[in-house]
Amino acid sequence: MSRESAQRVVEAPGIRPGRAGPSPRPAGSACRRVLGVFGDQANGVTYVRFAQPFRYLAPSGFSLSTLGESLSLVRTPSGYAPDASILDGISLVLFPQFMASPALPDGSSLHLVEPLCEMARERGIPVAYSVDDHIAELGAHNPIYEMVTENGEQNLRGLLDRVDAYIVTTPVLADTLAARGRHVHLLPNCIEPARWKRRPRSSTSFRIGWAGSASHIDDLRMVLPAVRALQRRLDFEFLLLGPTTNPIEEEVRSIRRHRREFSPSRKARADAFLELAGQVREVRHRNLPFVRIDSYFDLLSALDLDVGLCPLLDTPFNRHKSALKFYEYAAVGTTTLASDVTPYREEVSMLVENDPAAWEAALERLLKDPAARDAELERQSEFVMAHRNIETMAARWAEALNALTQPQGGPDNAPS
Repeated sequence: MSRESAQRVVEAPGIRPGRAGPSPRPAGSACRRVLGVFGDQANGVTYVRFAQPFRYLAPSGFSLSTLGESLSLVRTPSGYAPDASILDGISLVLFPQFMASPALPDGSSLHLVEPLCEMARERGIPVAYSVDDHIAELGAHNPIYEMVTENGEQNLRGLLDRVDAYIVTTPVLADTLAARGRHVHLLPNCIEPARWKRRPRSSTSFRIGWAGSASHIDDLRMVLPAVRALQRRLDFEFLLLGPTTNPIEEEVRSIRRHRREFSPSRKARADAFLELAGQVREVRHRNLPFVRIDSYFDLLSALDLDVGLCPLLDTPFNRHKSALKFYEYAAVGTTTLASDVTPYREEVSMLVENDPAAWEAALERLLKDPAARDAELERQSEFVMAHRNIETMAARWAEALNALTQPQGGPDNAPS
Protein backbone atom coordinates (compact mmCIF):
# COMPACT_ATOMS: atom_id res chain seq x y z
CA MET A 1 0.00 0.00 0.00
CA SER A 2 1.28 3.44 -0.84
CA ARG A 3 1.47 6.23 1.66
CA GLU A 4 -1.00 8.18 -0.48
CA SER A 5 -3.61 5.41 -0.32
CA ALA A 6 -3.26 5.19 3.44
CA GLN A 7 -3.88 8.91 3.72
CA ARG A 8 -7.29 8.51 2.14
CA VAL A 9 -8.48 5.85 4.56
CA VAL A 10 -8.06 7.45 7.92
CA GLU A 11 -10.11 10.42 8.95
CA ALA A 12 -8.55 12.53 11.41
CA PRO A 13 -3.48 15.10 8.34
CA GLY A 14 -2.66 17.99 9.53
CA ILE A 15 -2.76 19.56 12.90
CA ARG A 16 -5.14 22.45 13.20
CA PRO A 17 -4.76 25.12 15.83
CA GLY A 18 -7.46 25.16 18.48
CA ARG A 19 -9.62 28.21 19.09
CA ALA A 20 -8.19 30.99 21.14
CA GLY A 21 -9.35 31.45 24.69
CA PRO A 22 -11.54 34.31 25.88
CA SER A 23 -8.62 36.61 26.65
CA PRO A 24 -5.21 37.19 25.04
CA ARG A 25 -2.02 35.49 26.11
CA PRO A 26 0.35 37.71 28.10
CA ALA A 27 2.91 39.42 25.86
CA GLY A 28 6.19 37.59 25.58
CA SER A 29 4.96 34.26 26.96
CA ALA A 30 5.85 31.08 25.05
CA CYS A 31 2.94 29.11 23.62
CA ARG A 32 2.86 25.38 24.34
CA ARG A 33 0.82 23.40 21.84
CA VAL A 34 -1.10 20.39 23.11
CA LEU A 35 -2.12 17.73 20.61
CA GLY A 36 -5.58 16.33 21.31
CA VAL A 37 -5.70 12.97 19.51
CA PHE A 38 -9.13 13.25 17.88
CA GLY A 39 -10.75 14.95 14.89
CA ASP A 40 -12.08 18.47 14.61
CA GLN A 41 -15.70 17.66 15.41
CA ALA A 42 -16.22 17.79 19.16
CA ASN A 43 -18.63 15.48 20.94
CA GLY A 44 -19.86 15.96 24.49
CA VAL A 45 -16.77 14.43 26.10
CA THR A 46 -14.14 16.14 23.94
CA TYR A 47 -15.95 19.45 24.35
CA VAL A 48 -15.94 19.29 28.16
CA ARG A 49 -12.44 17.79 28.54
CA PHE A 50 -10.63 19.60 25.68
CA ALA A 51 -12.35 22.42 23.78
CA GLN A 52 -13.89 24.08 26.85
CA PRO A 53 -10.84 24.24 29.16
CA PHE A 54 -8.47 25.26 26.38
CA ARG A 55 -10.64 28.29 25.64
CA TYR A 56 -9.49 29.52 29.06
CA LEU A 57 -5.88 28.34 28.92
CA ALA A 58 -4.55 30.81 26.33
CA PRO A 59 -3.58 33.35 29.04
CA SER A 60 -1.44 30.58 30.59
CA GLY A 61 0.34 29.94 27.30
CA PHE A 62 -1.42 26.79 26.09
CA SER A 63 -3.20 26.12 22.80
CA LEU A 64 -5.01 23.01 21.57
CA SER A 65 -4.42 21.31 18.22
CA THR A 66 -6.35 18.35 16.82
CA LEU A 67 -5.77 15.75 14.13
CA GLY A 68 -7.91 17.64 11.64
CA GLU A 69 -9.80 15.72 8.97
CA SER A 70 -7.24 13.14 7.80
CA LEU A 71 -4.02 11.56 8.96
CA SER A 72 -0.78 10.98 7.06
CA LEU A 73 0.54 7.45 7.56
CA VAL A 74 3.91 5.81 6.94
CA ARG A 75 4.77 2.12 6.69
CA THR A 76 6.82 0.74 9.60
CA PRO A 77 8.10 -2.80 10.33
CA SER A 78 5.12 -3.33 12.63
CA GLY A 79 2.49 -1.79 10.36
CA TYR A 80 1.23 1.69 9.62
CA ALA A 81 1.90 4.60 11.97
CA PRO A 82 1.32 8.36 11.90
CA ASP A 83 3.92 10.48 10.12
CA ALA A 84 6.38 11.80 12.73
CA SER A 85 5.72 15.38 11.61
CA ILE A 86 2.45 15.21 13.53
CA LEU A 87 4.48 16.00 16.67
CA ASP A 88 6.36 19.00 15.27
CA GLY A 89 6.02 21.88 17.69
CA ILE A 90 3.99 19.83 20.21
CA SER A 91 4.68 20.10 23.96
CA LEU A 92 2.16 17.52 25.21
CA VAL A 93 0.13 14.70 23.67
CA LEU A 94 -3.30 14.31 25.26
CA PHE A 95 -5.49 11.30 24.48
CA PRO A 96 -9.29 11.24 24.95
CA GLN A 97 -10.83 8.45 26.97
CA PHE A 98 -11.36 6.04 24.08
CA MET A 99 -9.58 5.37 20.78
CA ALA A 100 -11.02 2.98 18.19
CA SER A 101 -8.79 1.14 15.67
CA PRO A 102 -10.20 1.67 12.16
CA ALA A 103 -9.55 -0.95 9.49
CA LEU A 104 -7.07 -0.26 6.68
CA PRO A 105 -7.48 -1.56 3.10
CA ASP A 106 -4.89 -4.29 3.67
CA GLY A 107 -7.05 -5.76 6.43
CA SER A 108 -4.90 -4.54 9.33
CA SER A 109 -6.14 -2.20 12.05
CA LEU A 110 -4.71 1.23 12.76
CA HIS A 111 -3.61 1.32 16.39
CA LEU A 112 -2.60 4.90 17.16
CA VAL A 113 -1.84 4.85 20.87
CA GLU A 114 1.34 2.81 21.12
CA PRO A 115 3.11 4.31 18.06
CA LEU A 116 2.25 7.85 19.14
CA CYS A 117 3.47 7.16 22.67
CA GLU A 118 6.75 5.75 21.30
CA MET A 119 7.25 8.67 18.91
CA ALA A 120 6.56 11.15 21.69
CA ARG A 121 8.95 9.38 24.07
CA GLU A 122 11.74 9.54 21.44
CA ARG A 123 11.26 13.32 21.26
CA GLY A 124 10.92 13.81 25.00
CA ILE A 125 7.27 14.86 24.70
CA PRO A 126 5.08 13.82 27.66
CA VAL A 127 1.85 11.91 27.02
CA ALA A 128 -1.29 12.00 29.18
CA TYR A 129 -4.65 10.21 29.15
CA SER A 130 -7.69 12.40 29.90
CA VAL A 131 -10.39 10.02 31.06
CA ASP A 132 -13.92 10.54 32.34
CA ASP A 133 -15.01 6.90 32.81
CA HIS A 134 -13.52 3.66 34.09
CA ILE A 135 -13.59 1.93 30.71
CA ALA A 136 -12.33 -1.35 32.18
CA GLU A 137 -15.72 -1.68 33.98
CA LEU A 138 -17.77 -1.01 30.86
CA GLY A 139 -20.93 -3.16 30.69
CA ALA A 140 -22.51 -4.84 27.67
CA HIS A 141 -25.41 -2.33 27.71
CA ASN A 142 -23.04 0.57 26.97
CA PRO A 143 -23.25 1.72 23.31
CA ILE A 144 -19.47 1.58 22.82
CA TYR A 145 -19.08 -1.92 24.27
CA GLU A 146 -18.37 -3.57 20.90
CA MET A 147 -15.99 -0.80 19.87
CA VAL A 148 -13.94 -1.42 22.99
CA THR A 149 -14.03 -5.21 23.00
CA GLU A 150 -13.76 -5.79 19.25
CA ASN A 151 -11.28 -3.18 18.02
CA GLY A 152 -10.20 -0.99 20.90
CA GLU A 153 -8.60 -3.25 23.50
CA GLN A 154 -5.02 -2.73 22.25
CA ASN A 155 -5.49 1.03 22.33
CA LEU A 156 -7.05 0.84 25.79
CA ARG A 157 -4.08 -1.12 27.11
CA GLY A 158 -1.79 1.50 25.62
CA LEU A 159 -3.78 4.33 27.21
CA LEU A 160 -3.49 2.70 30.61
CA ASP A 161 0.09 1.39 30.37
CA ARG A 162 2.11 3.60 28.00
CA VAL A 163 1.22 7.16 29.02
CA ASP A 164 3.10 9.26 31.56
CA ALA A 165 0.10 10.58 33.49
CA TYR A 166 -3.68 10.52 33.82
CA ILE A 167 -6.08 13.47 33.95
CA VAL A 168 -9.27 12.36 35.68
CA THR A 169 -12.59 13.83 36.76
CA THR A 170 -13.41 12.26 40.15
CA PRO A 171 -11.65 11.15 43.35
CA VAL A 172 -12.84 7.55 42.80
CA LEU A 173 -11.29 7.44 39.34
CA ALA A 174 -8.13 9.09 40.70
CA ASP A 175 -7.78 6.42 43.38
CA THR A 176 -8.33 3.60 40.89
CA LEU A 177 -5.77 4.84 38.38
CA ALA A 178 -3.22 5.99 40.98
CA ALA A 179 -2.71 2.30 41.77
CA ARG A 180 -1.09 1.94 38.33
CA GLY A 181 1.89 4.00 39.51
CA ARG A 182 1.62 7.11 37.34
CA HIS A 183 0.99 10.76 38.01
CA VAL A 184 -2.72 11.55 38.44
CA HIS A 185 -4.20 15.03 38.04
CA LEU A 186 -7.75 15.47 39.36
CA LEU A 187 -9.58 18.08 37.28
CA PRO A 188 -13.37 17.83 37.76
CA ASN A 189 -15.77 18.32 34.89
CA CYS A 190 -17.09 21.86 34.69
CA ILE A 191 -19.61 23.99 32.87
CA GLU A 192 -18.92 27.23 31.01
CA PRO A 193 -21.60 29.63 32.29
CA ALA A 194 -21.58 31.84 29.18
CA ARG A 195 -22.66 28.92 26.99
CA TRP A 196 -25.86 28.22 28.94
CA LYS A 197 -29.11 30.23 29.02
CA ARG A 198 -31.35 30.24 32.05
CA ARG A 199 -34.62 28.47 31.33
CA PRO A 200 -37.51 30.81 30.47
CA ARG A 201 -39.86 29.68 33.30
CA SER A 202 -42.72 30.31 30.89
CA SER A 203 -44.40 26.90 31.01
CA THR A 204 -47.91 26.92 32.45
CA SER A 205 -47.54 23.33 33.67
CA PHE A 206 -45.09 21.60 36.00
CA ARG A 207 -42.28 19.93 34.06
CA ILE A 208 -40.12 16.98 35.06
CA GLY A 209 -37.47 15.78 32.64
CA TRP A 210 -34.52 13.56 31.94
CA ALA A 211 -31.66 14.17 29.51
CA GLY A 212 -29.13 11.50 28.64
CA SER A 213 -27.60 9.10 26.14
CA ALA A 214 -28.23 5.41 25.50
CA SER A 215 -25.54 4.56 28.06
CA HIS A 216 -28.13 5.38 30.77
CA ILE A 217 -31.00 3.16 29.62
CA ASP A 218 -30.90 0.99 32.77
CA ASP A 219 -30.82 4.07 35.03
CA LEU A 220 -33.85 5.57 33.29
CA ARG A 221 -35.77 2.29 33.49
CA MET A 222 -35.29 2.30 37.26
CA VAL A 223 -37.06 5.65 37.74
CA LEU A 224 -39.86 5.45 35.17
CA PRO A 225 -42.25 3.48 37.47
CA ALA A 226 -42.18 6.45 39.88
CA VAL A 227 -43.12 8.85 37.08
CA ARG A 228 -45.95 6.57 35.95
CA ALA A 229 -47.33 6.16 39.48
CA LEU A 230 -47.22 9.90 40.18
CA GLN A 231 -49.00 10.74 36.91
CA ARG A 232 -51.97 8.68 38.07
CA ARG A 233 -52.59 11.25 40.80
CA LEU A 234 -51.02 14.50 39.64
CA ASP A 235 -50.85 16.41 36.38
CA PHE A 236 -47.42 17.27 35.00
CA GLU A 237 -45.41 17.04 31.79
CA PHE A 238 -42.61 14.50 31.46
CA LEU A 239 -39.95 15.31 28.86
CA LEU A 240 -37.25 12.94 27.59
CA LEU A 241 -34.22 14.37 25.80
CA GLY A 242 -32.62 11.25 24.31
CA PRO A 243 -31.64 8.52 24.82
CA THR A 244 -30.80 8.23 21.09
CA THR A 245 -30.49 10.58 18.14
CA ASN A 246 -33.71 9.09 16.72
CA PRO A 247 -37.18 9.32 18.29
CA ILE A 248 -37.74 6.33 20.56
CA GLU A 249 -40.38 4.69 18.36
CA GLU A 250 -38.22 5.08 15.25
CA GLU A 251 -35.38 3.39 17.14
CA VAL A 252 -37.76 0.57 18.11
CA ARG A 253 -38.68 -0.03 14.47
CA SER A 254 -35.02 -0.10 13.46
CA ILE A 255 -34.17 -2.61 16.21
CA ARG A 256 -37.00 -4.93 15.18
CA ARG A 257 -35.85 -4.83 11.54
CA HIS A 258 -32.23 -5.66 12.32
CA ARG A 259 -32.20 -7.52 15.65
CA ARG A 260 -31.47 -10.93 14.10
CA GLU A 261 -28.20 -9.51 12.69
CA PHE A 262 -26.95 -8.31 16.08
CA SER A 263 -24.19 -9.84 18.19
CA PRO A 264 -25.25 -11.24 21.60
CA SER A 265 -24.20 -8.05 23.40
CA ARG A 266 -26.05 -5.84 20.91
CA LYS A 267 -29.13 -8.03 21.26
CA ALA A 268 -29.00 -7.62 25.04
CA ARG A 269 -28.76 -3.86 24.62
CA ALA A 270 -31.54 -3.85 22.03
CA ASP A 271 -33.81 -5.84 24.32
CA ALA A 272 -33.15 -3.41 27.17
CA PHE A 273 -34.11 -0.55 24.86
CA LEU A 274 -37.33 -2.31 23.84
CA GLU A 275 -38.20 -2.75 27.52
CA LEU A 276 -37.49 0.94 28.07
CA ALA A 277 -39.73 1.88 25.14
CA GLY A 278 -42.53 -0.20 26.64
CA GLN A 279 -42.20 1.64 29.95
CA VAL A 280 -42.13 5.02 28.20
CA ARG A 281 -45.41 4.24 26.41
CA GLU A 282 -47.08 3.90 29.81
CA VAL A 283 -46.10 7.48 30.70
CA ARG A 284 -47.55 10.70 29.30
CA HIS A 285 -44.42 12.14 27.78
CA ARG A 286 -42.76 14.14 25.04
CA ASN A 287 -39.60 12.72 23.47
CA LEU A 288 -36.91 14.81 21.79
CA PRO A 289 -33.98 13.03 20.10
CA PHE A 290 -30.51 13.64 21.49
CA VAL A 291 -28.64 16.42 19.64
CA ARG A 292 -25.06 17.46 18.99
CA ILE A 293 -23.29 19.48 21.64
CA ASP A 294 -23.59 22.80 19.78
CA SER A 295 -27.41 22.48 19.86
CA TYR A 296 -27.62 20.91 23.30
CA PHE A 297 -26.92 24.12 25.27
CA ASP A 298 -30.02 25.94 24.04
CA LEU A 299 -32.24 22.86 23.93
CA LEU A 300 -31.74 21.93 27.59
CA SER A 301 -32.75 25.46 28.55
CA ALA A 302 -35.74 25.45 26.18
CA LEU A 303 -37.12 22.31 27.86
CA ASP A 304 -37.93 24.63 30.77
CA LEU A 305 -37.69 21.82 33.34
CA ASP A 306 -38.69 22.49 36.93
CA VAL A 307 -36.95 19.26 38.01
CA GLY A 308 -34.23 17.35 36.20
CA LEU A 309 -33.78 13.67 37.07
CA CYS A 310 -30.38 12.08 37.62
CA PRO A 311 -31.12 8.40 38.35
CA LEU A 312 -28.01 6.23 38.58
CA LEU A 313 -27.66 2.58 39.51
CA ASP A 314 -24.95 1.75 42.04
CA THR A 315 -22.43 -0.15 39.89
CA PRO A 316 -18.61 -0.12 39.75
CA PHE A 317 -18.73 1.70 36.39
CA ASN A 318 -21.18 4.34 37.61
CA ARG A 319 -19.23 5.03 40.82
CA HIS A 320 -16.38 6.32 38.67
CA LYS A 321 -18.62 8.76 36.77
CA SER A 322 -18.88 12.49 37.39
CA ALA A 323 -21.99 14.53 38.22
CA LEU A 324 -21.87 16.47 34.94
CA LYS A 325 -25.62 16.21 34.29
CA PHE A 326 -26.24 17.92 37.64
CA TYR A 327 -23.93 20.79 36.63
CA GLU A 328 -25.82 21.22 33.35
CA TYR A 329 -29.22 21.29 35.03
CA ALA A 330 -27.95 23.91 37.49
CA ALA A 331 -26.53 26.00 34.65
CA VAL A 332 -29.99 26.40 33.08
CA GLY A 333 -31.86 26.88 36.37
CA THR A 334 -33.36 23.39 36.80
CA THR A 335 -33.47 21.73 40.23
CA THR A 336 -31.76 18.32 40.32
CA LEU A 337 -33.13 15.23 42.04
CA ALA A 338 -30.45 12.53 42.01
CA SER A 339 -29.80 8.99 43.18
CA ASP A 340 -28.17 8.74 46.59
CA VAL A 341 -25.05 7.09 45.15
CA THR A 342 -21.54 8.19 44.26
CA PRO A 343 -20.90 10.55 42.45
CA TYR A 344 -24.12 12.47 43.23
CA ARG A 345 -23.97 11.74 46.97
CA GLU A 346 -20.88 13.90 47.33
CA GLU A 347 -22.27 16.97 45.52
CA VAL A 348 -26.06 17.16 45.06
CA SER A 349 -28.20 18.67 47.83
CA MET A 350 -31.33 16.64 47.08
CA LEU A 351 -30.91 12.85 46.96
CA VAL A 352 -33.21 9.83 46.93
CA GLU A 353 -32.56 6.11 47.32
CA ASN A 354 -32.92 3.89 44.27
CA ASP A 355 -36.46 2.78 44.98
CA PRO A 356 -39.44 3.84 42.82
CA ALA A 357 -41.61 4.62 45.86
CA ALA A 358 -38.92 6.92 47.26
CA TRP A 359 -38.59 8.70 43.91
CA GLU A 360 -42.36 9.13 43.68
CA ALA A 361 -42.53 10.68 47.16
CA ALA A 362 -39.59 13.02 46.51
CA LEU A 363 -41.02 14.19 43.19
CA GLU A 364 -44.40 14.83 44.79
CA ARG A 365 -42.79 17.01 47.46
CA LEU A 366 -40.98 19.06 44.81
CA LEU A 367 -44.12 19.39 42.71
CA LYS A 368 -46.23 20.66 45.61
CA ASP A 369 -43.68 22.98 47.22
CA PRO A 370 -42.20 25.46 44.72
CA ALA A 371 -40.52 27.46 47.50
CA ALA A 372 -38.57 24.40 48.65
CA ARG A 373 -37.75 23.57 45.05
CA ASP A 374 -36.31 27.04 44.44
CA ALA A 375 -34.34 26.89 47.69
CA GLU A 376 -32.75 23.63 46.53
CA LEU A 377 -31.97 25.19 43.16
CA GLU A 378 -30.23 28.13 44.84
CA ARG A 379 -28.03 25.79 46.89
CA GLN A 380 -27.23 23.68 43.88
CA SER A 381 -26.44 26.64 41.63
CA GLU A 382 -24.16 28.18 44.25
CA PHE A 383 -22.16 24.95 44.49
CA VAL A 384 -21.80 24.55 40.72
CA MET A 385 -20.88 28.20 40.07
CA ALA A 386 -18.30 28.15 42.87
CA HIS A 387 -16.74 24.71 42.37
CA ARG A 388 -17.61 23.42 38.88
CA ASN A 389 -17.11 26.55 36.82
CA ILE A 390 -14.37 26.48 34.16
CA GLU A 391 -13.80 30.20 34.61
CA THR A 392 -12.60 29.57 38.16
CA MET A 393 -11.09 26.12 37.48
CA ALA A 394 -8.84 27.21 34.60
CA ALA A 395 -6.01 27.95 37.03
CA ARG A 396 -6.04 24.32 38.19
CA TRP A 397 -5.92 23.16 34.60
CA ALA A 398 -2.94 25.43 33.95
CA GLU A 399 -1.19 24.10 37.05
CA ALA A 400 -1.67 20.50 35.89
CA LEU A 401 -0.51 21.20 32.32
CA ASN A 402 2.53 23.08 33.63
CA ALA A 403 3.40 20.04 35.73
CA LEU A 404 2.96 17.73 32.74
CA THR A 405 5.05 19.82 30.36
CA GLN A 406 7.73 20.47 33.00
CA PRO A 407 7.96 17.03 34.67
CA GLN A 408 10.71 18.03 37.07
CA GLY A 409 8.21 20.28 38.82
CA GLY A 410 5.38 17.73 38.82
CA PRO A 411 3.88 15.99 41.81
CA ASP A 412 4.35 12.44 42.95
CA ASN A 413 1.71 9.83 42.13
CA ALA A 414 -0.84 11.36 44.48
CA PRO A 415 -3.67 13.20 42.68
CA SER A 416 -3.06 16.93 42.32
